[in-house]
Amino acid sequence: SVSASASASASPPDDFSQLPPAEQEEDLRRDAFQDQKVTEEKKRQEEFQRWIEQQKQHSAQEQCEAEQQLVPDSRHIVEAERHERWHEVKARAHAEGVLEAQEDKATNIWFVTTGEGQILEAQDDYWCPHCNASLNDNNLEAHLDGARHQSRTSSGSRQAEADSEPTTSAPWRSSASASALAARWRAAAAAASSTMRS
Repeated sequence: SVSASASASASPPDDFSQLPPAEQEEDLRRDAFQDQKVTEEKKRQEEFQRWIEQQKQHSAQEQCEAEQQLVPDSRHIVEAERHERWHEVKARAHAEGVLEAQEDKATNIWFVTTGEGQILEAQDDYWCPHCNASLNDNNLEAHLDGARHQSRTSSGSRQAEADSEPTTSAPWRSSASASALAARWRAAAAAASSTMRS
């Protein structure tokens, strides 16, 4: 009776293990192929869902951009007005004789050229020859509106005040001619370059 109960409790024989090796291999290959097909189908569905989400987002973005074009952004209006105002300030500065610095590409030194042909090494973006002042984007308009600049650019007083201004107080280094200063700058740059190579 013990042997009978033991045989009754034993698990039924596995069909796969009863198959010949060739059929087992074929069965395994078939299962792997089915698993691969299921995995590929799942991946395809996930990619399709991602594509649908991307299309929704793209459509929403296009709609948002279209609405923004219909209603101009107040920031763009303010920026355009500021840009236009800045061009007016620069045009006024130019009309009142303020010089804008330029770069010597060979030496990376910034300079301005006066009406008399003198070259002055720049310490800032602009220079006012009437007030002997270095200026930049932040203080250009305030300088133009200042009493000192306006009194020096009004007729008659400009030349008298410019003549009385001591030349040693200038934050610019002057030179007799543009070519002489440029030659000195290039020579200094060449000397520094040769020192670095050695």
